[in-house]
Amino acid sequence: MYRKNNIKHLVFGKRILEALLFLLAFLAFLYIYFVSSSIITVIVREEVNGNIVTVSSTIGELESKYLALKNEITVEYAYSHGFSDISSKSYTPRVSTIGRVLTVNSQ
Repeated sequence: MYRKNNIKHLVFGKRILEALLFLLAFLAFLYIYFVSSSIITVIVREEVNGNIVTVSSTIGELESKYLALKNEITVEYAYSHGFSDISSKSYTPRVSTIGRVLTVNSQ
């Protein structure tokens, strides 16, 4: 009887050891996964920051070109390209249905 209990304990202990080793392997896998995921996220963030710097400098260059071109346009330049003064202003009314749709008592 003692021998049967001893064998049962050995089998039970072996299964516990297998479960703990499986759990250890699973946790090691998760650790490696999350560390590599963090490293990849940092690398991507650095690339994005580099792209932001590049785009910001491009925007700055375009703004300076815009301001330079804007300063070149004068009334004389407009007249030389066929523009003329207007005699009277006329506006086109904007028809909007927003007020009618949003009111409860629309007619």
